[in-house]
Amino acid sequence: MTEFTCDNVGPNTVTLTVTDASGNMSTCDAIVTVEDMIPPVITVTPQTVVLSDDDGTATLTIDQLASATDACGIASLEASQLLFTCEDIGEVEVIITATDVNSNVSTAPVTVTVAFNQPELACIGEINLTLNEDCQALVIPRMLLVGNVACLDVFNWDIVVQDSDPSNGPIVDGCGSFTYSISSVDPTEPPTSGFTGDFSEDNWGVNLTNPFDDQFADVTFTETTLTFTTLGSLPPTYEASAFYQFSASGMVAFDYDYNGIDAGFDIAAAFYTFEGALVEILVLTDQPETGTVTVEAEPGFTLILGVVDDGFPPLNPNSDIPSVMEISNFSFTPANMRVLDFETC
Repeated sequence: MTEFTCDNVGPNTVTLTVTDASGNMSTCDAIVTVEDMIPPVITVTPQTVVLSDDDGTATLTIDQLASATDACGIASLEASQLLFTCEDIGEVEVIITATDVNSNVSTAPVTVTVAFNQPELACIGEINLTLNEDCQALVIPRMLLVGNVACLDVFNWDIVVQDSDPSNGPIVDGCGSFTYSISSVDPTEPPTSGFTGDFSEDNWGVNLTNPFDDQFADVTFTETTLTFTTLGSLPPTYEASAFYQFSASGMVAFDYDYNGIDAGFDIAAAFYTFEGALVEILVLTDQPETGTVTVEAEPGFTLILGVVDDGFPPLNPNSDIPSVMEISNFSFTPANMRVLDFETC
């Protein structure tokens, strides 16, 4: 045997035979190991799918996206994703993986463009809400719109309730009858940097918990920083904090620098809550610490930043040095939502 094929992959016993001029013969066995080191070749076909109006999904088969060839044969051909939903609107990179019968693997990317039919939506004329214990209620798009709502949640909406505080958008403040408006948001809206625009000082709530005369608490805004300062000589515990309630979806980022001068006692804290329910603790330390926070915001979420002071001064020699936390490089980037053809109502 001198020629080998894919059928011979692995060890092969080959018998060598030698014959001399007088017809005498000798034989010897040799092992020839045949290896397949060549990976499969993948051919991809980009696809465009349109999401269903009913459930906002679309499905492809692996054969629609790719094929693979290999001299020894293909054992499997797989795709990292075949089901597409509203969250995938736009271009999605799908990874194709081909494995041949001898375990050689190849991968290749293929682009799937996920499109959707512009939904037909209509506004609801009247809804009833029950307020929470803070005398507020959150209005979401699904309360206000009917029609093809399968992909409603991936679009960004600007909802304004004309109550006593229209600036907080979809939040209803107090009892009564109020008009509302809802419109789609331009997805190219630029990010906000610093404590400017919607995030200027006037749009934050400040809580100093009424410190006593021997307790100092301060919240200071500039266009670039938000600083919390506390210094106490007697308990009880108090705080200096600021809070902001979001009216739109987006990504929040900021840097924090806490001096932890009263380590083990005072706590720098940032919480992320929705109508009183804790979603995530972003910063919680009683030690000196610096860091960066990045978190997603949704309409109705409240960001709370501040320092909780135990009321006692720091231990000597720091008894006259306050606890300070500084927030800087604050930014809010609106959610990268899709363009929607929808008129304000």
